[in-house]
Amino acid sequence: MKPEKLEDPELCRRVKRLDKVVGQLEKRFSSALYDIGSLKGTVDNPNVGKKLGHSYSGHFLDTSIRALSAKVALFVTKSFDKNSHSVTSFLREVDGMAPYIEHVRKSKHPDWSDEWLEVGGVAKTIRELSERVDLLQSSEQFLALKINRDEMLAHSLEGESGQRRKLNKIDIDPSPITYRQLLDMSVETAEIISEAIRIWTFSVIDPKDWIENAEEYAVMFWHSIPSLTEVEEMPDKKE
Repeated sequence: MKPEKLEDPELCRRVKRLDKVVGQLEKRFSSALYDIGSLKGTVDNPNVGKKLGHSYSGHFLDTSIRALSAKVALFVTKSFDKNSHSVTSFLREVDGMAPYIEHVRKSKHPDWSDEWLEVGGVAKTIRELSERVDLLQSSEQFLALKINRDEMLAHSLEGESGQRRKLNKIDIDPSPITYRQLLDMSVETAEIISEAIRIWTFSVIDPKDWIENAEEYAVMFWHSIPSLTEVEEMPDKKE
């Protein structure tokens, strides 16, 4: 959202910060949608087991699936970190900006109705997005994912992460999450980011379409490859 001529220096700075954070979210979001769709087309896909089962070369594809799930896990957790390019940062910066957002929408689209532009309703939309974020972040699955990120993916802190210590103090020991739970959280994260982008830029990016396309490609891949045990040949070992 390009700022108009703003006399308030602080407002100008906030607009620039929001432009930056939304730009970073959109960049990460676009890349992650293909990862989510690819994982979605793999998890619970009966062809995966049929094509990989009891093969040696299947170990490579299994490693690729694990790497893909790690990328998706990092996308979810990073999106809510306390840094300058996260959803958390967006919500902090956009607080109180509803009048400005509505003013810019009306300036850009003078012929559109107030109802279509959500004039008078942006503050409520921001509040609902914040509540949605709180609900996700307080879920046991998200807490377990943060522990996995801190202890296994980003650092070597097995059993010693700050998040685990916090939960131990209140007698919570979240179970490891499943691929299905990871997918559910990743789709929710994508939808949250899509809404943040829409609030600020008033442009709609529907993550479902992108995810479905990538899922279709993944399903096509697993359908097309042969059963690896039937075609693989062990290379000759070098003497």
